[in-house]
Amino acid sequence: MKKNILMLLALASCTLPMTAQTETLQQVINTLNANAASQNASANTATQDTQSTRSTAQTFVFRYGFVNTDSVLHAMPEYAMAQRSLTALRQKYDREMKRSEDDFNIKYESFLDQQRDLVPSILHKRQAELQDMMEKNIAFKAEARRLLAQAEADAMAPLREQINELLQQVAKDMQLAFVLNTGSDACPYVNPAMSVDITDTLIDLLKKRR
Repeated sequence: MKKNILMLLALASCTLPMTAQTETLQQVINTLNANAASQNASANTATQDTQSTRSTAQTFVFRYGFVNTDSVLHAMPEYAMAQRSLTALRQKYDREMKRSEDDFNIKYESFLDQQRDLVPSILHKRQAELQDMMEKNIAFKAEARRLLAQAEADAMAPLREQINELLQQVAKDMQLAFVLNTGSDACPYVNPAMSVDITDTLIDLLKKRR
């Protein structure tokens, strides 16, 4: 580009006196040199900015948090109340299962004592009754386990929701990139230099809400 401009100016200045031509060319050269210096300065600045950005990115270390939600949950008074209710419900199911098992055992022992004296039709009837009782007892145990698990999930859901809401608030306030749950040995190791334990913080804040 510089060469083309010089050629055009040289042609345009052919009719000018020699002194005027020299002054005109000198002005163009000075202008081009100034533009080139400005472009070099801009390029150097951009390079320095890029290097500075890379250096900042390389030296930036984010912080993350970790929490044992099981410890937080067990520290809540509502957890103890829920456990008492679940224990009472479990005991009711246990008593009913024991009653059913006792009834079955009594009838089974009676069947063993009398089976030699029973006619085939009655024998088959008693066997079918025992089989039906056993199957119903097995089905009841499975249903009891399902209902107990559902009751526990329903009782713990609002407590875990409280923990999660407070956890998000604390993480935002402390500008944590993310929070790991170390409960039940889900995360066996965290780097203490890059992380912060917010378990006690959550427990204290939950207590203050009471």
